[in-house]
Amino acid sequence: PVGWWTFVYAAALALRDRNLYVGGYFETLGGQNRYCLAAVDVATGQATGWDPSPNNGVWTLAASDSVVYAGGAFTSLGPWAYRNHVAALDAATGEVTPWDPNAAGYYVGAVAARDTVVYVGGDFGSIGGATRVGLAEIGAVSGLATAWDPQANGVVEALALEGSRLYVGGGFSSLGGQARRCLAAVDLESHTVLPWVADANDKPTGLTVGDGTVYAWGFFGSIGGESRAGLAALDAETGAVRAWNPAPDSWVNAVAVGDSAVYVGGWFSHIGGQERVCIAAVDAETGLATEWNPGANDEVEALAVSGNTVYAGGRF
Repeated sequence: PVGWWTFVYAAALALRDRNLYVGGYFETLGGQNRYCLAAVDVATGQATGWDPSPNNGVWTLAASDSVVYAGGAFTSLGPWAYRNHVAALDAATGEVTPWDPNAAGYYVGAVAARDTVVYVGGDFGSIGGATRVGLAEIGAVSGLATAWDPQANGVVEALALEGSRLYVGGGFSSLGGQARRCLAAVDLESHTVLPWVADANDKPTGLTVGDGTVYAWGFFGSIGGESRAGLAALDAETGAVRAWNPAPDSWVNAVAVGDSAVYVGGWFSHIGGQERVCIAAVDAETGLATEWNPGANDEVEALAVSGNTVYAGGRF
C-alpha cells in the first residue's frame, strides 16, 4: 500500500506502559514490516506483534487504558476493517474495535479521549451519523456523535485536554457561535465556549498543556496581539500570551512538556538564542535553549516524554 511513497517518516507518538505507538508514513519499523502504524517495545526498540496495517498515513494517536485511537488519511485497516480516517484499536492486540464514527471528509488530524467520549478534529463535514464540521464529540462505546454541535466553521488541526477543558486550534474563525480566530477553549461540562481568547493570525497545528500553560505551534506569526514565530505559551486560565518566546527561525511540528524543560521539534536551525537543528530543549521559564542538543539531521515531526527519556519521530 505504501511502496509508491517517496517519503518515510513518523508523524505521531503515544506512550502506554511498555509500548510506544508510532504512526506516520513507513513500511518497516523496529525490524518488522509495518505499514503506517506500529507498536515498539520501549526497552528493546523492536516492533511488537501489534499490527493494524492502515492503508494510508496516520497523523494523530491517543492512547487510553485499553484502546489506541488513530486518525489520519486512511480508509481501512487490515484486510477488511473499513474505517474513514479514524479508528479505535485494542491496545494489547491491535485488533480494530467495532467503534466506527465514519468521518466523511478528507482527514482526521487530532484525537483526544476523555472518560466516555472521544473528541475528533479534522477536515470533515459529517461524523458519528451527524453533520459536524471540523470537530465532534463521539461516544467512546457507540461511535455516534453526541448532541453537542461545536459549530466550527473551518478545519480543526489540534486538540488538548486539561480536566474539563478542551483547547481547540485550527483554521476557523468561530466556534460554538462565538468569534474565535484559530484558537478557543471549551468547558466540557456545559459545552460552552469560554471567554479564553488568544486569537492567532494563522492556524495552529498543535497544542499541548502543562503546568498551567497552553503551548501552541503552527503557521501563525502573531498570537494574542503579540509577535510569536510559530511557537507560543498561553496562560491556560486567561489566554494571555506569556513572555516565553524561544523564537525558532523556522516551523515547529511538535512540543512535549517535561519535568525540567519544554522539548521542541521541527525544521529549524536556531531556537532559544542558540544553534539547535530540528530538536531542542527550552527552559520553561526563560525560553532559552538548554545544553541538551541531540542535533537531528532532518525534520522532527513528533515528540513524547516519559521520565528521563524523550522519544522523537520524524524524517531524520
